[in-house]
Amino acid sequence: MNQPVPGDGQAMDVDQTDRTTGDADAGDDEERESTLRVALAEPGQAGAVKAVLHGAFAEQATLVPPSGTAAEPLETIEAAIESGQTVVALLDGEIVGTVRHHVMPDTIYLGRLGVLPEYRRLGVASALVEWCQEVLAPAEGRTTIDVEIRAALPGNVALFRGLGFTEIGTYPHPADSRATVRKLRWRASRGKRTGR
Repeated sequence: MNQPVPGDGQAMDVDQTDRTTGDADAGDDEERESTLRVALAEPGQAGAVKAVLHGAFAEQATLVPPSGTAAEPLETIEAAIESGQTVVALLDGEIVGTVRHHVMPDTIYLGRLGVLPEYRRLGVASALVEWCQEVLAPAEGRTTIDVEIRAALPGNVALFRGLGFTEIGTYPHPADSRATVRKLRWRASRGKRTGR
């Protein structure tokens, strides 16, 4: 990373990410507040990040070609954390989601966005991407963020479109031409997403 990012090593609150969820152990009338926080991953969290990636991408094992996350060694994850390229979402202190980023000369590239299946539809993926839009991009002096998504995952495409990304191209997957990849881009000039 070129510049220190606010929140390096600390959890950062993300706008509109606090959620009230029912506690399975609580009575019907009791609810506890769960706090979702987003931060750069810290050394020592590689095992938890790997567990999230494996859980999040397990259902994609049948894709052609299969996701490379299952074969990614722990050392690669550790290196990405140590270089400040991994962001985590913590729900009540537990890592439940992650995204990796690469700062390029003219954009930021996001990859390896994953949320454990049992924590989906709680705004975790949105909070991770919004942190990259609202904290990371300004800190790095970038006004665009790019992501590549397989066409076979329309829900993922819809997620990014809902976060202000627009499609800028499609092409065959580099590892297998039977699969199509969609490239989407977010521009800071488009403003913040509304309707949340």
